Amino acid sequence: YSMRLPPCFGDWIDLKLLFKRHYKHAPSGGLQRCVEYLGLKFEGRAHNGLVDAQNTARIAARMARDGFVFRRATRGIDPRSGRMFGDRRASARAAGSGSVP
Repeated sequence: YSMRLPPCFGDWIDLKLLFKRHYKHAPSGGLQRCVEYLGLKFEGRAHNGLVDAQNTARIAARMARDGFVFRRATRGIDPRSGRMFGDRRASARAAGSGSVP
């Protein structure tokens, strides 16, 4: 693509993997189940982009309140090559410490 992405869009975390590692629980059923597992009420209509983003942010905030430290991205785009880095296996090994690798 010819569009240049701002640096903040170059890296991201695999929140589902980190949720599973932090809480030692992998709820099936997606975002709504993760929200409910934390004792929160799922707000809004599922699969609405804004609603899903808000509920995802609530999960991340709760993880931080529960002691999780977000340090580094588990996945991203190499700015030199434009290729993605990080995969689920590599992310899982690095996330074992309770931090974002």
